[in-house]
Amino acid sequence: MMLTKLSASSMLTLLHIADPIERAARLRSLRLAARILCGPRARDLVVALAKAERDPTELLRVDRLIDELKPLDKRRLLSSWASTL
Repeated sequence: MMLTKLSASSMLTLLHIADPIERAARLRSLRLAARILCGPRARDLVVALAKAERDPTELLRVDRLIDELKPLDKRRLLSSWASTL
């Protein structure tokens, strides 16, 4: 499926935007989706997303943690979140 093959650069493009308010909103919605859809399996991702709201350098870690999710979790998370953009 295409969503599981997102490259690091394409995922970061969706999150690394100039407007800090829009970036924070996207990170919050992704954090909520991760918490609801993946539960404790995404604990590190949820923490990294919260940190990324204040520190954009955390986006690389967020991208790595998304990539490390199990395929089904990753597919559910990205497909649900993408529909909010």
